Amino acid sequence: MVKQYPDTITITNPVPLTKDADNNWIESATVPTAFTSKCRAELNVSSATTSGADGQEVIYSYKIYLPKATFKGAVNAKVLLQTDGDFFNLRVIRWRNHQLNSQAWL
Repeated sequence: MVKQYPDTITITNPVPLTKDADNNWIESATVPTAFTSKCRAELNVSSATTSGADGQEVIYSYKIYLPKATFKGAVNAKVLLQTDGDFFNLRVIRWRNHQLNSQAWL
């Protein structure tokens, strides 16, 4: 049987920093920083590009489809992708939450 989401993705966003009353930088504990989900990873075999955070065209390695997520992967967030029994350490180039699913370019 064909699975819609046969792979697994774990995204770890950088912990946001805020200033306390003494003007010292501290990590915010209220924002979730990690997210794991089933996904479908499609290898970029045609050297397709997407626009990066600075608007420049970037060749991505994988395009990821996953169920609609309330989590948003930050640009440059660390990603652990498990596909076909292999593990890959990548970074988020772009993230989009749609009405029915979410997409990430790594």
